[in-house]
Amino acid sequence: MKVNKFSRRWRLNSFVLATSVFLTIAGCGGGAKVSSPFSAQQQTAQENTPSADNSAEPAVAPATESTNAPSNTSETTPVVVTSPANDSPANDSQDPPVSVATEEEPPSQTVQQAQPVSPPVNDEPVEQPAAAANNESTQPQPQQPPTTLRNATPADITDLVLVTGQSNALGADTLFDPALDGSDDRTFAWTENGWQVADLHQIWDLGWFPRGDLVNGPSNNLSLHFGKQVTSADSTRVVGFILATAPGQPISHWQADGEFFNSVRNKVSQAINELPSKARVDGILWHQGESDGRDDPAYGAALYSLIDAFRSESWYGANLPFICGETASLPVNAQLNRLNSDNDPNTACIAAEGLDTRSDNVHFSASALRIMGRRYADQYLAMTR
Repeated sequence: MKVNKFSRRWRLNSFVLATSVFLTIAGCGGGAKVSSPFSAQQQTAQENTPSADNSAEPAVAPATESTNAPSNTSETTPVVVTSPANDSPANDSQDPPVSVATEEEPPSQTVQQAQPVSPPVNDEPVEQPAAAANNESTQPQPQQPPTTLRNATPADITDLVLVTGQSNALGADTLFDPALDGSDDRTFAWTENGWQVADLHQIWDLGWFPRGDLVNGPSNNLSLHFGKQVTSADSTRVVGFILATAPGQPISHWQADGEFFNSVRNKVSQAINELPSKARVDGILWHQGESDGRDDPAYGAALYSLIDAFRSESWYGANLPFICGETASLPVNAQLNRLNSDNDPNTACIAAEGLDTRSDNVHFSASALRIMGRRYADQYLAMTR
């Protein structure tokens, strides 16, 4: 029994000694990192405990234990680093434990694996140079050429109109104001000397200066103010007008193929022949009715017959404006106003309400003719824009 007990104890001591030698050799070998799970005190306890080889569990330091924690004893304590794979080896000497970091795997706490360097990402939109981002606001824009046609000539006429009717179309015996009735370089008239910039000192029709003072007292005319209003409202337009009047005459004087109608036709043809860019008139202004006066349906029928006669001419057409104007106060205005309700978009009548007249209450004053010219122009522009 004593022999067997001694033999068993000898075998146990030999096993412990062999294990210690093995662990020591492994700890000193070329960089291997094997940490013994047993401390010196635990090894002694194993020697005195018969079942230590099977039942004792190794004491493991918590994973959060720092490698720099101070030792409470003079004996070597197990060293545990943050990475479980890099436990430092323990030895049986009294020297302080040393943590060994190998080249194969540097501590993750101090060195991070180099990552490819990418350019910084900026969520903000890249600010472009002002000149590139907004050319309109930074680059001087080329100036558009002015649309107003200066130094116009008759060849530049865009709007050619025939003005016909009685004495209010002629405008005899009215005042002249140089500030209000001056010429406009884009309004032309057909005169006794051909096409010229419209001026009230010219003869446009019938030698129409009944006051006899061509320099100081020429009569006024709505045609001039029509042209000035059109060119003022639209700087791309150049106006030319042809005046053909019959003061004191009823509407029957304009009977188709009658003597006066033929004279109007000839005058229009002559004026157009002097304009290389025009082949027809662009509208007709009609101011007549004083010699008829009454609200008579026969006048209305005669007016539509006259419109048809004009539209049959090669120099006019059904799709062009025909605009009339009311008399100062006569009942015939009801027939003239039929043009505003006849479902023909190319016919119209302008009002004379509120306009001054001379003492006869029939002929318009100079101020009224200026206003009538502008009203004709506004209606014409509304129909031709």
